[in-house]
Amino acid sequence: MSTITLNPAMSTTSSSGNISPSEMNYIVEGCRDNMRLDGRTCQDYRHYTLSTQSSSSSTTTTSNGGGNDDGNDTTIGPLVLSNGSARILLPGGGTHVLCSVKADLVHPAPGITPSEGVLELHVDHAISPSSSSRHQRRQADMELQSLLRKLFLPHAVDRQALCIVPHQYVWRLNIDVLIFACQGNLVDICAMVMRAALQQTKLPHITPISATTNKTDGSSVTKKSSSSSATSDLAVDGDIIHARRPPGIENCPVIVTTNILKCRPTVMLLDATKEEEACASCQVSVAVDPQQRVCGIQKHSSAGTIAFGMIHNVTTTAVQASKHVLDFLSNHTNKDHSSPEVEQQPQDFLQDHFHIR
Repeated sequence: MSTITLNPAMSTTSSSGNISPSEMNYIVEGCRDNMRLDGRTCQDYRHYTLSTQSSSSSTTTTSNGGGNDDGNDTTIGPLVLSNGSARILLPGGGTHVLCSVKADLVHPAPGITPSEGVLELHVDHAISPSSSSRHQRRQADMELQSLLRKLFLPHAVDRQALCIVPHQYVWRLNIDVLIFACQGNLVDICAMVMRAALQQTKLPHITPISATTNKTDGSSVTKKSSSSSATSDLAVDGDIIHARRPPGIENCPVIVTTNILKCRPTVMLLDATKEEEACASCQVSVAVDPQQRVCGIQKHSSAGTIAFGMIHNVTTTAVQASKHVLDFLSNHTNKDHSSPEVEQQPQDFLQDHFHIR
């Protein structure tokens, strides 16, 4: 698979993706011959670099399974207020996205899933381009946030397993995605960095302690901690060794977006640049889990249409491409979990880090 990176000097378009008809025709004709501007074929991915923070250590993995050999520092230091974090970038390609996950113990909303944890997502651009386009950028952030909430969040973790005491205490995972720069394929990149950050998230071991009441004769009665009327105390294990990842994270999906170009025969692009996205008649994002099951599908970012018969081709392409994306993420996760540095953290690493709200 080609891993040639797009040279920013080759791009003759603006950051908004507006290109002239001649440029659009040149891109489409090249893709029709299975040759893109950066040398990739229509199904190839770019050479991404993934960096995550595991406790106080950082590790880096590239999309072709090797280390980072370009001499640039792509690691991130520990984020003090974060339970897990990850960053994905394209060296020299104008892509840089950071994700942070913060865990809190909260009281569930009464009457609304009192036995399930809460996942909240916020997406924002680090640098606002200008005051005139700030509203458009914010609207784009909201659309991206809505898309990720529909395709990614419902299948990210096991929400029922995030419940500590029904009706009383549940985990809330706050996922913040910060976009510094992106040269296309933003939906897929956000899903990848979110999945990597959740894989690095550590939750301390929590033990509910049943409340007790004393009788006049000196005996005590224990109230069940699962009762919605009883108030339970919680014992937090501050040992990082006993901390665990969010339950169900092993089934967290990735998103593969297929860009359908305006030409005959139809051409489908993966990992499109902004210039290629501007040439697409429509974009279809498909969420695929590690078992190669389709979790969701949604068309977005264009007024174009897609024939019903093409949905099968799009989902098949997405399932095949998801194997490459999952291999890229799992290679990094396996390398990070095998690091012995995690066991060398101080025993009180998680103490006073989680707060009841």
